[in-house]
Amino acid sequence: MTTLMYTWIKAFSRDGVTSKNLYFLYLHESLYYLGQIVQSYYIVLISNFNTINEFSLATSSSDMSSAVWLVILIYKKNGSDYCHHPPGNIFHLRFNYEMIVRCGTENILREWYLIDTNQMEINDLATWSLQREITKMVPDFLYERRFNLQGLIMRDSPYIIKKKDGEIAGIFGRIFREFCDILNFSFNIVSEVKEYGRWNPNEKTWSGGMAELYTGRADICISNFIINNDRLNATHYTISFLNSKIILVIREPENLTTFTLPVWIAVLGVLIASSIFPIFLNINSGTDHKIKHLLIDTFWRFRVYFASRLLFDLCKSRLTISLIRVADDTYQLTVPRGSAYYDRIAEDVMKLMLKDKELPISKHKGF
Repeated sequence: MTTLMYTWIKAFSRDGVTSKNLYFLYLHESLYYLGQIVQSYYIVLISNFNTINEFSLATSSSDMSSAVWLVILIYKKNGSDYCHHPPGNIFHLRFNYEMIVRCGTENILREWYLIDTNQMEINDLATWSLQREITKMVPDFLYERRFNLQGLIMRDSPYIIKKKDGEIAGIFGRIFREFCDILNFSFNIVSEVKEYGRWNPNEKTWSGGMAELYTGRADICISNFIINNDRLNATHYTISFLNSKIILVIREPENLTTFTLPVWIAVLGVLIASSIFPIFLNINSGTDHKIKHLLIDTFWRFRVYFASRLLFDLCKSRLTISLIRVADDTYQLTVPRGSAYYDRIAEDVMKLMLKDKELPISKHKGF
């Protein structure tokens, strides 16, 4: 066995492929570090019953989705055919794992994956021979091959409004219904959560819809979840199909005193004086234009300039006053409870945040 492994390593090296011999004991550590750098490929050689148990134990605590696996299984004893009829999910596979299995000296490569805990799928993928090398029998793209969940019933925990007939409302309901039709599955609503869910580092727990997924009480949660690192480490997302901006909404300040009546009178006086003054300059310089035309032309030029400047200063002053009131604790800050917005607030502003139990359950409640 050792001779065979080193022969393979030498062959890989000759073709410019970096490779390493690895015991199952170090599989979890290898997957953790390599999975963050590049997609890796593992060749697993199983020749006896003990090796099956060792590999099964190693895969029970490892996320194998970051790698591609070729398992060469040549063990067959006491009438148990682990290769063609595996007893349950012995290698702890999931729907998105990529594992190819070769049984002994057969020239067929078979793909193994799981639809649910009791339904292992084994499909012919390609033929492999020294003469013809590898001949594919199915499409290359993974999900062109895996698009039929064969009537699987998913446990759903939506964070959206549900209709009286049990259907999910809104755009997410329509998208989810398309998923059900195309992938051939149905769903059963096991809970209705009131918030998206965020990680509590002190209690080491999730809340809301994320808690339903993380604990395994639900298979899917339908809503517009924002992607962040904590959530990515706990669950999987669909491909992003919505982009949104984070905005800060400030209540309109009351009793603005920036532009009082004396200020408006002074602004009007400056506007008139600045319109007349250029006329005297033109007269003294010998300009031949009529005073009436000069007055109208100059007045409109300065009116446009001062009007635009005045509008800018007005907007700026209103926002400045609002931000000053936020800074001096006149206002408080709120975000939807259990949302990813909470974790994006700067620490020096968190003192303005309402207590967690006082946060609104939606944006509408926040307003």
